[in-house]
Amino acid sequence: MHLGIDFGTSYTKLGYWEDDHFTNLTGSEQRIPSVVAWLPSQPGLFFGNRAYRLEGPGVVRVSFFKLALKRNPNFTLGSFSLPDIMREFFSFLKQDYLDVCQGDAGAGKNRPLACVESISLSVPNYFGLNSRRILLEAAREVFRVKDIYLLPEPIAAVCGYNYSHPDNPLQGDILSIDIGGGTSDFSFLRLMQDSREILLETQLQIGNDAFSGLEIDRNILHHIFFPGFHMQHGEALPEPFWTENFNSSRDKFIFNYLMMQAEKFKIEMSVREQCCLDIPDFYHGKSLQVNIDRNMFTLQLHDVFERLKIFFTESLKNRAQNLGLYDGQHWQLDCILLQGGASRCHGVRKTIEELCPGVTLIQPEDVDFNVVRGLSLWNESMAASNRIKSIYPFQFYIARLDPLNKNPDLEKINFDTGNLELDIRGRYKIFSFNPDSNYNLAVDNEMLSCKIYEVEEADNHVELARFQGQELVWRLEGPREQAPETVNIYLDMANSQLASRDFVEEKPGGKAKHSELLKNYLLSEQKALAWIGSYPLARQPLLSDFKSHLSKQELKTDLPWHHHAQTTRYKLLCLLDFLTRS
Repeated sequence: MHLGIDFGTSYTKLGYWEDDHFTNLTGSEQRIPSVVAWLPSQPGLFFGNRAYRLEGPGVVRVSFFKLALKRNPNFTLGSFSLPDIMREFFSFLKQDYLDVCQGDAGAGKNRPLACVESISLSVPNYFGLNSRRILLEAAREVFRVKDIYLLPEPIAAVCGYNYSHPDNPLQGDILSIDIGGGTSDFSFLRLMQDSREILLETQLQIGNDAFSGLEIDRNILHHIFFPGFHMQHGEALPEPFWTENFNSSRDKFIFNYLMMQAEKFKIEMSVREQCCLDIPDFYHGKSLQVNIDRNMFTLQLHDVFERLKIFFTESLKNRAQNLGLYDGQHWQLDCILLQGGASRCHGVRKTIEELCPGVTLIQPEDVDFNVVRGLSLWNESMAASNRIKSIYPFQFYIARLDPLNKNPDLEKINFDTGNLELDIRGRYKIFSFNPDSNYNLAVDNEMLSCKIYEVEEADNHVELARFQGQELVWRLEGPREQAPETVNIYLDMANSQLASRDFVEEKPGGKAKHSELLKNYLLSEQKALAWIGSYPLARQPLLSDFKSHLSKQELKTDLPWHHHAQTTRYKLLCLLDFLTRS
């Protein structure tokens, strides 16, 4: 079985193909809310509908936690870091949906996890290396299968559609528009059918506060539900319901319930000319009755659709013009692929047709599952027979010592990711340097210390002082004598990392095999411990803890050194102890 996991901003879906039949592994739930909750009194995390239902003192609930991978990699929930949260999330999927796969209702098949041989996981193209690696490493650790692919979402969408329409597949220049619950993604692709090559040329995103399923639901509350309740009962909803700054967990629970009612209303309006809605307990036991037709619905949501139009005018057209897909008056596209659950909302299709006159607009019959269908098709044989290339929208900067003042600064690596078509399974040499050059940041002449950072292509404000740590994507620390004459750095797209062939050889899905460089780094720390221990007044309990820490690392010589901060902490504690007692 090849498993597809569409980890969406608002919902997650998973499934597989067998005998030309797609099985939705979420069964009657259809989709899993991408929400996580933490309760201080409980040992673990809660996901999906269970997270929505969780109540208790101090409960913290985070919707759209996928966005933290892009915007806040240092995000924590209780004692759980973002990598911890992703491991817990995949463990939740494994335990609840994969250990015994129930499949679609009526399929009559139970499939154990042992049948899963490979996995394709959706990833937006604007995720950097650290974000991608968190996903990849968490999935490898939890599922323990041979092959795990990170496939760009718009590529999966095209694959899903073309498989379902073999007689009329998409080809040429395509604009893929995915209107999801949390974000809206816009991607330009070029499909060369004869050569079986797909090029993802760019991908843009509108946040959840501009145009998305969530923002449409919020506008239904603000412009239809809340005014209607005020007209019927002469009572305005309290300010927190407008600002979403809640002090009361009860009010927040009510707001989430009303947002779900708004989503149902939105779906109902997508299939009916007129909708009559009755919510018996809208607020404090008072009901709300709404009777509205499509014209009034569109009028009340005018503001949110205007944001979509502004995005097309100010951002999307400019990017298309740079790619030769818009000449200032006409779009040079073969078609538009419109998908995502919120794309069914009344007014979305008409607005996009008005913004792109003359371009054929195609919408899959099942917009919710088109991406996961494509993901579950992407096995080893399909990957081998199709070339997927992407413009990687990030730049790399290497830290160096300024030749004049010897202070660290940044130098841009001239590997033009913004214009190069990179195979998503490729490996590319991006930089080389001499360890005795200014790129060695180590104060000790016998040591080697190098760092490379990653920033978005459009970010022109690049200086070392602004970095918070998450932009660091490659680091090398160790004895200088073990380094070669030239250090070569490679961008490994398949494993979402920078690597040096001189020090690391890593097999996908397996453990990394490291040279003596990192082992000697451990030896140097042990020498430091011995030197500290020679001081007559050294505090023995602190030395014992330091020794225990290093002993644990001896068992991990086949892994990179991930505990620099903890090692440095012990040495600083020893130094402070010396200063306070001398």
